[in-house]
Amino acid sequence: MSSLERSPMFALPRPVLTAAPSRLRDAWRAHRELGVFTAFSLAFSALPVLLQRFSFTDAVGLVVPWALLLIPRHPLAATVILAAGTALGLVDAQGPGLVMAGWFATYALFRRGGYRHAVAIVVAMVAGNLLAWHTGTKMNDLFISQVLWNAICIGIAVPLRLADANVSRARAAQAQALREQRALIARELHDTLARANTQIVLRAQQAQTHLHTPNHTNQIHTALEDIITTGHQSVLDLRTMLRLLRQDTNTTLEPTPPTPDLTTTLAQARHDLHQAGLRATITHQGDPNRLTPTLTTTLTRILDECVANMIKYAAPDAQCTIRLHITDTTAELHAINPLTTKKRVTPTTSATSSKLGILGIQERTHALGGTTTITPTNHQWILHTTLPLKPTNEPQEHVLNAPEDRHRWGCMWSWLHAHWGLCLLTTASLVIAAVNTVDAGVRFTTLVGLVAPWALLLVPRRPWTAAIILALGAAHATASDQFTGTDIATTAAFCVFIRRGGYRQAVVIVVAMVSGNLLAWHAGHDMSHALLAQVLWLIICLGVASALRLADANVSRARAAQAQALREQRALIARELHDTLARANTQIVLRAQQAQTHLHTPNHTNQIHTALEDIITTGHQSVLDLRTMLRLLRQDTNTTLEPTPPTPDLTTTLAQARHDLHQAGLRATITHQGDPNRLTPTLTTTLTRILDECVANMIKYAAPDAQCTIRLHITDTTAELHAINPLTTKKRVTPTTSATSSKLGILGIQERTHALGGTTTITPTNHQWILHTTLPLKPTNDKDKP
Repeated sequence: MSSLERSPMFALPRPVLTAAPSRLRDAWRAHRELGVFTAFSLAFSALPVLLQRFSFTDAVGLVVPWALLLIPRHPLAATVILAAGTALGLVDAQGPGLVMAGWFATYALFRRGGYRHAVAIVVAMVAGNLLAWHTGTKMNDLFISQVLWNAICIGIAVPLRLADANVSRARAAQAQALREQRALIARELHDTLARANTQIVLRAQQAQTHLHTPNHTNQIHTALEDIITTGHQSVLDLRTMLRLLRQDTNTTLEPTPPTPDLTTTLAQARHDLHQAGLRATITHQGDPNRLTPTLTTTLTRILDECVANMIKYAAPDAQCTIRLHITDTTAELHAINPLTTKKRVTPTTSATSSKLGILGIQERTHALGGTTTITPTNHQWILHTTLPLKPTNEPQEHVLNAPEDRHRWGCMWSWLHAHWGLCLLTTASLVIAAVNTVDAGVRFTTLVGLVAPWALLLVPRRPWTAAIILALGAAHATASDQFTGTDIATTAAFCVFIRRGGYRQAVVIVVAMVSGNLLAWHAGHDMSHALLAQVLWLIICLGVASALRLADANVSRARAAQAQALREQRALIARELHDTLARANTQIVLRAQQAQTHLHTPNHTNQIHTALEDIITTGHQSVLDLRTMLRLLRQDTNTTLEPTPPTPDLTTTLAQARHDLHQAGLRATITHQGDPNRLTPTLTTTLTRILDECVANMIKYAAPDAQCTIRLHITDTTAELHAINPLTTKKRVTPTTSATSSKLGILGIQERTHALGGTTTITPTNHQWILHTTLPLKPTNDKDKP
């Protein structure tokens, strides 16, 4: 027998069979409601089969309810099937499951926005009632029950649809908040760290050109001083931002109002342009002290961006112009940058140019109601920014008590906006009470109907007072067997209390209604129809209130998810910033300090050259990482912020660690076992980040000429990293400061290892600092595949 004959006639691929259970579970979760409705309808359709002879209508009742499951994908086909089945069930008067499926379909279609399809089913019900009435069937009670049940379904579906809309708006607000936070962080990063790091690279390149030129020690010393100063400020800004990102609250990310004022900023701009070999004309008019901190910060950021662009793109020995003019109403900044067409001594690269600075300037000015006009030509680049000293959307004060009036009206409007539903219910109850008063005359019952509804407005602040007033009114109205505005207010209050979780107040109202019915029955009134109406109204209110309460819980969960997503995004960005930019900038500062110690020592040109090479290389990589992160932050989608898998593998990283430790005057024992190629990109990135953090800590805290140890061991199941850092108790040549130490690296390591199902143990003592990290090669939360 051939292999074709031995094989089965039909077989699904194994991946399809593996994914089928999960897909079924997802489909059930997404359409659980329709599944329950279908089961109920089939159950009611099966009852007549057990109790009487099997008929054609019974057979239809076992088929049509399945059409409820077609509503999500084929609403028109489901509507046609359900409408025909519902009409048949009403005409034959033997299909309770068919009629129930029609009610459920009306609810589901209304909630999904399929109003035309829902109306078609209602029309089919009306047609079925007319045909049944034409054949002689008594339709009074059946018609009333259909109207009430349809009212219940629609009454629950409409608020649930509104609630779904609220959840959708909350999720859209979450996505918008994430985008705005990413844009804010990207803007702040560009206007602080990108500019500073770019300046560090350019100044290191300038110092390198003077290294082998006689009598240029002063220029090199000035360049190194600028690198150290700029690096310190850059890392201080970064650490401040990291602390703000690590806070639970969404604090403004601007690292406090800038210490230098505009006058100091203009002087610094003149110094930077002069050091870059450019001529500068910088003037300002007006008093900078009249500007708010926000305006000062914005103008400082724009000035820094203009100066950075001049240093990168201006022609050699060009005349750059900056004018600042502050009037009583506006602050204007005018910058002219003569462009070069020749190759500069310090050329611009992808590490020193990103084209994102202009976008940040435009966003800042737009947020303050200002304008920015940029006019580029072949020979120059002109920027003109105008910022109003007072936001244009701020209302003017017309009278002395305008603030109090605005506060009063604002509070009233806020209250109405928060409790518009109670106001609407109160108004409806009062209208019905007024109509009843006109028809029946002024009596005690009608007066109660005009007074009791106002208690609805007390529900938010005085729930028990409102419950007692409405309960007394409900008992009186029910005992007198008269329909007034009190009845509407009472049932509305029952709904409001259930939605707000005031179950005890709702029980008090129900007890009052029961007491009123007992008193009316004791007085000889026929309470059968009134009792049925009350029960149905309470059921409707209970369904609507429960649906709205569930919707409120969904909105609360969506808002909590938004806050959690913002916190997680901030923590992710803080972790990535620390493990890339903070480490690189710290290394730049330390290497510049080491180079400075060799500046006046003979025959140390090679050491200075090596230090400058390290500064330039590290600065390039730092700014490349930063600009990659800026581009990811500027994307609309919430892309993972890790700037692609690292180019160097673990072997290269270990070699770089040995080089860095050697350059810092430390002895290093670095070994590794196992094949690094078996690691996933995520594991490689994580181990690289941890290695970099360990090396940075060794350079900062290790004793001079200490023996530092790093061991990496990769097995079939785990990757283990062991680092020993001998601590010093003496003052180092390159001391650590607040700019080179933040205590946030350990938190980032622990978060990274925890995310991959690993562990990190840190053992600090007086003489050494030991880190031991274990990462599983396969995440522990992955399920084994068959």
